Amino acid sequence: MPQFDTNSFASQIFWLFLCFGILFLFLQYVIVPKIMKAINERTIKIQEQIETAKLNSLKIEELEGQYKVEMHRIKEVVSDLLTSGKTEINKSFNQNVTIFKNSIAEKYKVAEAELIDGKKTIDIDEAALKVTNIILDKLSASSSNESS
Repeated sequence: MPQFDTNSFASQIFWLFLCFGILFLFLQYVIVPKIMKAINERTIKIQEQIETAKLNSLKIEELEGQYKVEMHRIKEVVSDLLTSGKTEINKSFNQNVTIFKNSIAEKYKVAEAELIDGKKTIDIDEAALKVTNIILDKLSASSSNESS
């Protein structure tokens, strides 16, 4: 077999060291620096993003605190408005009820006075007689219509 020919061992070893040496130098001075540069840039970018995320987290916490304080203040204002609104509505309602009751009482007095005056001026016997005559007239009119 030609690989095991001891006369060619020296040239094979020479070319082995030469090829692997060139490959090693190429990897060491070209490929590895590019990979290391990319890894360093990535690490720096990741660190910047982590710092940005931390700052954003702090800002969010601060805004949440402000939001909670503002919501608490708004709830108090709304509660006060509702309470004052209820008070005003109840006050207005009670005033309207009082006015309505007074109006009804006045109308009741006027109606009662009119009834009392009406009783004095109207003779019940006369009114009953008029109503009876009207009824008899209607009955006689309807019976004459039926017989025709």
